[in-house]
Amino acid sequence: NHWSGTLLNSVDVVLEWTRTMTWKAVNPVVSFLNKIYPKGVKLNKAEMAEIKPFIRRNPKLPKYDFTIVPELVLS
Repeated sequence: NHWSGTLLNSVDVVLEWTRTMTWKAVNPVVSFLNKIYPKGVKLNKAEMAEIKPFIRRNPKLPKYDFTIVPELVLS
């Protein structure tokens, strides 16, 4: 991978490495969110139905390996 085994052990290290990343010649937009998110929050069925079209699951490991696409891709 991009960081070749670099220990990502601080916010500064992670932010510095992400500044050097590119995908298809585009740098990612990276933000540090200094917020504590509550554990165990789940979407209800209506909320999940709203975002489901944006989720692409890996057929080999659908529960754990997925991609969220920012724009709706009809297939």
